[in-house]
Amino acid sequence: TWEVIATIPDLPEPHDAELTPDGKLLYLATDSDSTMTVVDTETLQSVKTFKIGQKPRGLAVGGDNGEIVYVTNKGDGTLSIIDVANEKVVLTSSVGAGAHALRVAPDGALVYIALSGEDAVAVVDASTGEVRQRIEVGSTPEQLDLSADGRWLLVSNNGDNTLSIIDTAQNAVASTRAVGKGAYGVQA
Repeated sequence: TWEVIATIPDLPEPHDAELTPDGKLLYLATDSDSTMTVVDTETLQSVKTFKIGQKPRGLAVGGDNGEIVYVTNKGDGTLSIIDVANEKVVLTSSVGAGAHALRVAPDGALVYIALSGEDAVAVVDASTGEVRQRIEVGSTPEQLDLSADGRWLLVSNNGDNTLSIIDTAQNAVASTRAVGKGAYGVQA
């Protein structure tokens, strides 16, 4: 019917969101209070809040059933890894300035993070939070997306209006192309 069925109150500036694979939970990066909020999609109520780094921006779901959540915190350049099933923040690790959008590799081993303050993408070990590599891309990368097979990572570089295409088998930029003014979003 295209009608609003509910409005969930008291979500302090939600920035990014993702559903669990079964659609039962919605995870939200809530910016103004530096938290990740869990919403039950049946009751449309907040059921849990986790305190994380400053100014959470990007969010991605991992684990077999969506029980692990990865959240980038742009304000302090960190990645928070949250085990929702066990109700704890597993770790928060430094990944780089301007940590923004992120994607988890299909096998769950790596997380790719756009670092808008470093003109790079961080390749991060999904279990330890350790940065394995930085890949230089265009200016001010904020959004990225990973192909379904995990082979290609597309990065929109808002600062110079380009798109960088990363070959994840080599962890190297295969191509950078001009895409026009205001390059912000991208979808593989």
